[in-house]
Amino acid sequence: MNLASVIASLGTGTYTVTRTAAATWASGRATAGATSPITIDAVILPVTGKKLERLPEGMRNNDVIAIWTSTLLRTSEGADSAFPDLVTYGGKSYQVEVVEAWAESGSYYKYLAMKRD
Repeated sequence: MNLASVIASLGTGTYTVTRTAAATWASGRATAGATSPITIDAVILPVTGKKLERLPEGMRNNDVIAIWTSTLLRTSEGADSAFPDLVTYGGKSYQVEVVEAWAESGSYYKYLAMKRD
């Protein structure tokens, strides 16, 4: 059962993602590449209540959103972890932290993103 079309039909909008190009390394330090905006169709909802309590300790005291989309985003966990994607939601910037891939249930992803100060 492909749920990607269901996610698309329930979408809360089109959102801007700021993506940083591959970093260059010098003396053991990463220097960010240029940034470029991309747009995604997604469902974005705030994480509240019991769901917020189940998050890792470092995320519980922050403003966290859940993002469902068929677009692969960069997280703070992967190979590009030095420069994860930033999603603009409600005029605020959220850093993509965690991903759950649901390929077998319809080729979509669920992300958790934390508000940046």
